Order: sequence, then C-alpha cells, then structure tokens
Amino acid sequence: LHEENLLEAMKQAFDNRQDYKKAYKDIESKDIQLAMKTNNLWPEINLTASLERNGLGDHFKQAVTQITDEDNPDFFAGLAVSFPLENREARGQLKASELEKAKSLVALKLLERQIAVDITDQVRDCNIYQELAVNNQEIAKLQEQKLQEEQKRFRHGRSDTDTLIRFQEDVVQAKNHVAIAIHRYHTAVVDLRLKEGTLLKEYWEGAL
Repeated sequence: LHEENLLEAMKQAFDNRQDYKKAYKDIESKDIQLAMKTNNLWPEINLTASLERNGLGDHFKQAVTQITDEDNPDFFAGLAVSFPLENREARGQLKASELEKAKSLVALKLLERQIAVDITDQVRDCNIYQELAVNNQEIAKLQEQKLQEEQKRFRHGRSDTDTLIRFQEDVVQAKNHVAIAIHRYHTAVVDLRLKEGTLLKEYWEGAL
C-alpha cells in the first residue's frame, strides 16, 4: 500500500465526492440556522428617527418655499428595546437547532470514516492487482524462455512432442493469467476513481 497513492486518493475523494460536499454544506447551513436561533434570544434594539417639515401658505408656491426653509424643522429620534421574557419557543428552537447540527456533525464524521475505509481498501486492491500483474508477466517470460529452450532440445532430438505441447500450454496459461491480472487492475482503478468522485469528471464536459 503506497502511502503517496493513498494520500492523493483521499484528497481527491474529499475534494470531489458530491455526498461529502453536500454533508459539509449541510453543516454550514446548520451553523447559519443556529446563529439565527441564538439571536432570537437576545434583546431587540431598534433605532427610529423622523424629520418633518410643514409648509403653510395661501398659495402652493408659498407652501413649498416654507417646506424648504431651514427654520423650525421637527426632528424625532428614539430607541426601542424589546427583551423576551421566558421565551420558551425561541429556546426550544435553539435546542432543536443544536441537536440538528450535532446530528449533521455525526453524519459527516461517519461519512469521512466510510470514505477513508473505502479509499484505503480500493488503493490496496489496486496495488495488489498491479503487483500481481507484474509478477505474472515475469512468470510468463520465464515460461517463454523454458519453451524456447525446450524447442532447441526438440530440434536436437532430446525432447518429445508431448513435453513441447505441455510447455506451450504453460506459456498460454501464464499469458492468460497476465491478461486477467491486468484486467482486474484496470477495473480496480476505475472503481477507485468512482469512489474518489473523479470518474465522471474525466469524461464529462462542463460543470457537475
């Protein structure tokens, strides 16, 4: 299990998996809701202000002139404070929001652990199948060398047809094992990309 492969796969999974992104966004949403519910418990302070100008006159023009006059404007400013007493509903909503956030955090941690386990297992499978493919290729080369030597022996009359056929079958079987191991390796890589959340990204043009 190559550590650099595992770390890179983990990074890809946490950066690209849609289920993890959704769970993380859900935590952020719960934080906003919790902040709003907390604010409902605090006193509410409102600043009010008004400016009034009156214009009186026998004619419209004269009234407008008095409105724009800077003398004797009416200005009012006030501060209104409201404080909830035994606000059971707000406190209940706050407790509910705290519980929902806690549940979301637990779900996120469980998902992180599941992703870590899935990625670790899949990277291990990729490494195993890769090593198996390399070993089978070495075995296939040895079988081919044995067949070549046996063919020389056969040409010099020091071997028989049955032995030569058996060596040929060993080469075919060894190459078949190589093909199977390579197929398993590439399948494991595809599964790894799927668990990383990068498979669709490789073949999809545009935003996901």
